[in-house]
Amino acid sequence: MTTRAQSLLILAGTLIVGIAIGALATGAIFNARMDTLRALRSPGGMQERILAVIQPESPQQAEQIQTILSDTEKRLRELRRAQSRPFRAVIDSMHLQMQPVLSAEQWERLETWREQDRKHWRKGPPGRHKGQPGERRRGRGER
Repeated sequence: MTTRAQSLLILAGTLIVGIAIGALATGAIFNARMDTLRALRSPGGMQERILAVIQPESPQQAEQIQTILSDTEKRLRELRRAQSRPFRAVIDSMHLQMQPVLSAEQWERLETWREQDRKHWRKGPPGRHKGQPGERRRGRGER
């Protein structure tokens, strides 16, 4: 093999390794950010995170802050529920409009996908995780 061919192979190999490392690093960063988001959206996650940042100076202050955070978390949860209904209505309307346009095979594929999607979301939105009630995943930098 000539020196030029060897150089090209080394250059191509380096490029491929660099692309692979970049893709893996991007995936790891994305996953870490999603874990943080999931932790914040888990029951009590936002409260724990804010309490860790604030570091209450006394049990009384911690209790007052906890009350405020619990009320806020409850309101946010209700807001998410209220907003999800109109979104579902729009999606249902779209499906009804599409039914006369699609062939039987296309409709069946859409319905199969829709049912799989419903099963996925019944397990809980992306912000929730599997585990014991009250237990949450550790966010980035927490141990």
